[in-house]
Amino acid sequence: MWQRLVGRNTGGATAASASTAAVGATVPAAVELRALPATVTRQIPQMKPYAYATLGKTLLIINPTDRVIVDVITD
Repeated sequence: MWQRLVGRNTGGATAASASTAAVGATVPAAVELRALPATVTRQIPQMKPYAYATLGKTLLIINPTDRVIVDVITD
Protein backbone atom coordinates (compact mmCIF):
# COMPACT_ATOMS: atom_id res chain seq x y z
CA MET A 1 0.00 0.00 0.00
CA TRP A 2 2.83 2.42 0.88
CA GLN A 3 4.46 1.99 -2.53
CA ARG A 4 1.22 2.61 -4.39
CA LEU A 5 0.24 5.72 -2.49
CA VAL A 6 3.52 7.47 -1.74
CA GLY A 7 4.60 6.89 -5.34
CA ARG A 8 1.52 8.88 -6.40
CA ASN A 9 2.44 11.79 -4.14
CA THR A 10 1.92 15.10 -5.91
CA GLY A 11 2.24 17.37 -2.94
CA GLY A 12 0.21 16.29 0.02
CA ALA A 13 0.77 17.52 3.55
CA THR A 14 2.88 20.56 4.20
CA ALA A 15 6.07 20.77 6.25
CA ALA A 16 4.12 22.68 8.88
CA SER A 17 2.07 19.56 9.56
CA ALA A 18 5.13 17.39 10.28
CA SER A 19 4.56 17.74 14.01
CA THR A 20 1.04 16.30 13.68
CA ALA A 21 2.13 13.03 12.06
CA ALA A 22 1.24 10.78 14.99
CA VAL A 23 -1.61 8.34 15.59
CA GLY A 24 -4.43 10.16 17.36
CA ALA A 25 -3.41 13.62 16.13
CA THR A 26 -5.83 15.72 14.11
CA VAL A 27 -4.75 16.74 10.61
CA PRO A 28 -5.14 20.47 9.90
CA ALA A 29 -7.85 21.52 7.45
CA ALA A 30 -5.17 22.79 5.06
CA VAL A 31 -3.98 19.21 4.45
CA GLU A 32 -5.66 17.67 1.42
CA LEU A 33 -7.16 14.24 2.12
CA ARG A 34 -7.34 11.78 -0.76
CA ALA A 35 -9.59 8.76 -1.18
CA LEU A 36 -7.81 5.43 -1.11
CA PRO A 37 -7.75 3.92 -4.61
CA ALA A 38 -9.93 0.91 -5.38
CA THR A 39 -6.82 -1.21 -5.99
CA VAL A 40 -5.96 -0.76 -2.30
CA THR A 41 -9.46 -1.15 -0.86
CA ARG A 42 -10.05 -4.33 -2.87
CA GLN A 43 -6.94 -5.89 -1.35
CA ILE A 44 -7.58 -4.48 2.15
CA PRO A 45 -11.37 -3.96 2.47
CA GLN A 46 -11.16 -2.66 6.05
CA MET A 47 -9.36 0.42 4.68
CA LYS A 48 -12.39 1.54 2.65
CA PRO A 49 -13.71 4.16 5.12
CA TYR A 50 -10.34 5.92 5.40
CA ALA A 51 -8.53 8.59 3.41
CA TYR A 52 -4.84 9.33 3.17
CA ALA A 53 -2.32 12.12 2.93
CA THR A 54 1.42 11.99 2.40
CA LEU A 55 4.12 13.83 4.25
CA GLY A 56 7.34 13.33 2.34
CA LYS A 57 7.81 9.57 2.39
CA THR A 58 5.34 9.11 5.24
CA LEU A 59 1.84 7.86 4.56
CA LEU A 60 -0.90 9.03 6.91
CA ILE A 61 -4.11 6.99 7.09
CA ILE A 62 -6.86 9.32 8.25
CA ASN A 63 -10.47 9.05 9.35
CA PRO A 64 -12.01 11.70 7.06
CA THR A 65 -14.95 12.31 9.39
CA ASP A 66 -12.89 13.81 12.22
CA ARG A 67 -9.49 14.11 10.43
CA VAL A 68 -7.78 11.99 13.08
CA ILE A 69 -4.70 9.99 12.03
CA VAL A 70 -5.34 6.26 12.56
CA ASP A 71 -2.01 4.99 11.22
CA VAL A 72 1.39 6.31 10.16
CA ILE A 73 3.30 4.20 7.63
CA THR A 74 6.91 4.85 6.68
CA ASP A 75 9.32 3.13 4.33
